[in-house]
Amino acid sequence: MNVQRLFAVDLGASGGKCFCGIFDNGSFSMSEIHRFAHEGVSFYVPEESGAIVERTYWNDISIYHNIISGLQAYRRDVSRQLDSVGIDTWGADGQIVDRDGFMLGKIYCYRDHRLDNMVEVVKSRVDAGRVYEITGNHFQPFNVSNQLHWFMTHRKDALRPGCVYLPIPAVFNFYLGGVKKVDSTWASVTQLMDAKQKNWSREILESLDIPENLMPEIVEPGEVIGEITQPLASSIGINQAKLIAVGSHDTASAFAAAPVDCTDEALIISSGTWALIGKLVPEPITTVAARQINASNEGGIGNTRFLMNCVGSWLVQELRRIWRIADGREMDWNELNKMTNAAPAFTAF
Repeated sequence: MNVQRLFAVDLGASGGKCFCGIFDNGSFSMSEIHRFAHEGVSFYVPEESGAIVERTYWNDISIYHNIISGLQAYRRDVSRQLDSVGIDTWGADGQIVDRDGFMLGKIYCYRDHRLDNMVEVVKSRVDAGRVYEITGNHFQPFNVSNQLHWFMTHRKDALRPGCVYLPIPAVFNFYLGGVKKVDSTWASVTQLMDAKQKNWSREILESLDIPENLMPEIVEPGEVIGEITQPLASSIGINQAKLIAVGSHDTASAFAAAPVDCTDEALIISSGTWALIGKLVPEPITTVAARQINASNEGGIGNTRFLMNCVGSWLVQELRRIWRIADGREMDWNELNKMTNAAPAFTAF
């Protein structure tokens, strides 16, 4: 077996990590190459009425720069030869790109307040039961269905022929190799994909005034979707490695990696900014009972993730961020853990 060198980028809602995985003569090893923090950035801008509103965006330029820094570290520490690159991300957000490669604005963070009432708006356009029957997704303010319907309601005049919506993992594959595709695990959490057919639901798109030709091609996890562009590869000092459509929703990759022998008996918790608690099932469960408990069906790798979305470490991440702003010092996670363990039980709620 030839040596295979893989570069994996794991982007969560509060940080990113770059790994090198190597298959060599039947063995596999993995090492962390680069790690970085990132967070949404708030702007306070006046609307036409004069009211000051908060708008929260991702710093995609900084994230891209850190991916490149990770690739440069790979070249220095591992090899100039790289077989493939895979990127997973959190499960919301994206931006529209025109045919000349220009983004139609900044990339909104899913906690931006323009989405506060969008669940009710979407439910007024399409029957909630029908949405769940088709997509298997629960209703959350940050769903891409809400985001794109907001865009079509408020920014439709910005669209040109040839524009394509790029989900956040596709944004970085586009930056690396000009690719405009997304895998089915990420598409499955948009509330726009038919969970059984694994294609964009024309019925949902039409109900929300979203043009079908705006949506990117959906591919299966594991498909080769492109390669790093020649000028970028040359600037880094590596070859034009293949870009792979991995399970690009980070929870899909986490559930696939969980050490589960029997999926019928095992529950899985993927814990980060969000905590996703559920199990792997063969097919989506879109019953009335499933909808009533607000469970979600999300595409897996050869299966479906049936789960609940819960607050994970976001509360402590926010405290850490607020304290950093207040005293100018980033508290170490080990320090926080020691303080937590030393504090009396039930001190705060």
